[in-house]
Amino acid sequence: MVRTNPQSVAATSRERTLAGLLRAEFDARSDISMRQLATQLGVNHSTLSRWLDGKVSPDAERVSGLLACLGVVGDRREQIMRVARGGPSAETWVTPGPTGVAEHLVGAMEMEAQAVAATEWQPLAVPGLLHTREYARAIISRDRKATSADVEHRVTLRLGRQHALLRDDPLPYTAILGVPAIHGRIGGDEVMVPQLKYLVRVASRENVTLRLAEVDGDWHGGLLGSFTLYDFAEPLPSIVALEHHRTASFVDGAADVEDYEQLAIDLLDLAYSPDESLNLINEEIKKRETT
Repeated sequence: MVRTNPQSVAATSRERTLAGLLRAEFDARSDISMRQLATQLGVNHSTLSRWLDGKVSPDAERVSGLLACLGVVGDRREQIMRVARGGPSAETWVTPGPTGVAEHLVGAMEMEAQAVAATEWQPLAVPGLLHTREYARAIISRDRKATSADVEHRVTLRLGRQHALLRDDPLPYTAILGVPAIHGRIGGDEVMVPQLKYLVRVASRENVTLRLAEVDGDWHGGLLGSFTLYDFAEPLPSIVALEHHRTASFVDGAADVEDYEQLAIDLLDLAYSPDESLNLINEEIKKRETT
C-alpha cells in the first residue's frame, strides 16, 4: 500500500529511514537551497523542511519528484524508492544485502537522534555504540568483500554514531552485555584491553548504564540473539532493531515490540548490578594485563 497523504506523521522505522536518506541527498547538494527545491517541487518551504526532518512522510510520488530535482539516479534512486514504496503498515521491515547495510545504518542513526531512550542487548560482543576504533576495525575488516577504504569508511560511520551518547542532550542508553562479550578475543588482547577500559570510562557517564548478564544458565529469550529497543516521546511508538549477518530488520508491530520490552525487563532482572558489572570488567582487564 503506497502512502497517499504527503503530510502523515513519520512514525515507523521505514519512514524515519526515508527521512534520513532524503536529507543526506539534499545535504550533498550545495548548489540548491531548500526554498529553491521546494519551488521546483511545487510545495511550500515548511512542508519540505518537515519531510527532511522526519516530522512527516511524503508519498512515493513526491519522493520520486524530489529525487529527480536532486539528480539522484541509478541504484541509489532505486534504493531510496524501495524504502518509499514500502508503505506504513508493514510491522517488520527487512533491509536487503549490501545496499541494506547503508539503509540500516541510516535508520539506526535516525532512531538514535530522535529516541528518548534506548536499551540494547548483545550476548556475545560489545555493542557498536560502545566500540573503540580498533575493536570496530577488527570486526568490520572480517568482511571479505570490503576493501581497505570500505573498512575505514564503515569504521568512521560506526564511531560517528557515538555522538548520540556524547552530545549536549545525550541519549539515555542501557547496554546489557553477555559475560562472553568481555571474555572475547576479538583483535587479541591489544584490542580487547583498551576496549574494556573504554567500557569502564563510558559507564561513568550519567546517560549510560552498563550491565553484564550470564548466558550459560537457564533458558531466556535473549539467547536467541541481540536487539535494540528505541523509545520515543508520546505518542510515537517504540521500535525494535535487529541486526543480522548481511541484513537487518526493524520491528514496528505493537504486540511484537511489547514482547521485546518484556524481554529487556527480564534481562535486567537477570543481570549483575552496574557496580558488579564494572568489577567483573576490571577483573578481566587485570587478568589480561598480568598474563
